[in-house]
Amino acid sequence: MSPDTPLYPHRQEASMTIRDLVAARFEEDSLTPSIEWLTFPGGTEKRETASWQELLNQASRVAETVGVGSQDGRERVAIMLPTSRAYWVAFIACALAGVIAVPLFEPTLDRTDHRRINSMLESCQPRVILTNSASLSVISEYVGSQTRVLDVDALMGSPEDEAPIEHWLAASGPGPDDVAYLQYTSGSTSRPSGVEITYAAFEFNLKQSCDSLGITRENRAVTWLPLYHDMGLVFALGLGIVTGIPVTMMSPDSFLCSPSRWIRALDRTEATISASPNFGYEYTLQQGLGGVCENLDLSRVQWLLSGSEPVRPSTVTRFEAELARYGLPSGSIRPSYGMAEATVFVSAAPHLETRMISRQRLTNGFVADPKDEDDSTELVSCGRIAEGTDHVVVDPVTFAVLPSGRVGELWLRGQSITRGYWGDKIHTEQTIVELPGHDLHERWLRTGDLVAVCDESLYVVGRLKSMLIIDGRNHYSEDLERTVQQVDPRIRPGRVAVVAHDTGSTEIPLIIAETRTRTDADIKELSKRIRSAVSVNHGFASSIVALVPPDFIPLTTSGKIQRPLAYAKWCADWAD
Repeated sequence: MSPDTPLYPHRQEASMTIRDLVAARFEEDSLTPSIEWLTFPGGTEKRETASWQELLNQASRVAETVGVGSQDGRERVAIMLPTSRAYWVAFIACALAGVIAVPLFEPTLDRTDHRRINSMLESCQPRVILTNSASLSVISEYVGSQTRVLDVDALMGSPEDEAPIEHWLAASGPGPDDVAYLQYTSGSTSRPSGVEITYAAFEFNLKQSCDSLGITRENRAVTWLPLYHDMGLVFALGLGIVTGIPVTMMSPDSFLCSPSRWIRALDRTEATISASPNFGYEYTLQQGLGGVCENLDLSRVQWLLSGSEPVRPSTVTRFEAELARYGLPSGSIRPSYGMAEATVFVSAAPHLETRMISRQRLTNGFVADPKDEDDSTELVSCGRIAEGTDHVVVDPVTFAVLPSGRVGELWLRGQSITRGYWGDKIHTEQTIVELPGHDLHERWLRTGDLVAVCDESLYVVGRLKSMLIIDGRNHYSEDLERTVQQVDPRIRPGRVAVVAHDTGSTEIPLIIAETRTRTDADIKELSKRIRSAVSVNHGFASSIVALVPPDFIPLTTSGKIQRPLAYAKWCADWAD
């Protein structure tokens, strides 16, 4: 195979399980040091590499214990580990043992996340929880004696120790249409739900990603994304399993401590690809790179994916301009769209492409040219939807299929689309539905996202549940939040939530914005400016502005604004 040949052209249709893919890695890349972990004890970078032979030695030993007592391949095994080598080992061990992996996160010692964890554990009912020695006692106390809690560190042993890898690779197990793992949604608009990802969906979505993004064997990836999140799991672990390309990882905490570590790793490893939500690019700009990065060479970077949350054009242009001095090619950041229900990847643009449209016409569900500057708002293209995924834009009330340029709910179907939510028949029946007037044997995923498709490019307008209807017109929280964000630099980036507040006689926008401004005079002045900007740009006669302290607005584990929780918190603590 030529190094420039796409890894998975669509004419290859055979589906493989993760065990099959791991077997290919064992055969083709067994001794290649393809996986690298970066840690920073005392602030000094420490590197640890592993070959597929070493990973599979350890995974097969964990599989020996995980597989004991497994009856039909539908037992769930929860992974509650930090982003680390052990996470890879645990996930692969589940695939070898033929059980359903449930990628979760390591609980905090202060128990602030235990409510969320409890919801997910109640949903998936795992037979086993895999964790490490640091969290063993906390998790054991939390779940009680009904669930086995195992220390992966103890089970893995030394990477050099021999293990019966061939036995696991040759053993019979689940087929492509069986569930490989449960990906819990971020819960930005509802409680977490376990999306069923089959082996076939996992592999096919990686094929789509490789084709759409042009990934070849010459690529090398660097990532700090958490492995319990769909983007982190598929981009790092999935990409490594399916393609065998080298992957360098660090934990999200290492990135947050110093984002320059991510940028330095791109240079040192001669990486060509990476990914981050918009937050990561903005945070890197805020923290700065400092003198330690003066000799960087980022000229090898082919693209940096931006996904998981709305892409802000100003962030993209400032990041590319700042890093151009280090050789980052222009147009490197590729806005993308994806979701757990589609395994992860749906579309990506070749570079930043925006479209100025009429705000007035948008409120009526049309994408059209603006009358003037005051009437304009900006949408970001997420590119063409990947080959192999069908899509329609549907009126969420009448279920009529809408033409190009109309705003409606995005519906998807295809091999990478989930068939439902684990143990949640009601949610599944509400989300995986028939499309009236079409083949009733085919079911579609209602994404809940309001979009428009223009010239085959996907533009995400907002979430269906975050649409406000004020004076009979549709307004989108994301659009309002962009307006507020631009009012003053004292408003924290990405920390604005706009929701509808019921006054008893009507609904008006409630604007919750984080700021470090706390004096009465400053709050009054900034609130007035926000109301004025919203009134001028969106035509509201009135709105409520709540300027709250930093970290007031709840975020999902992937950094998305949780508007319903922000509203509930405001009602409980601030409404009076």
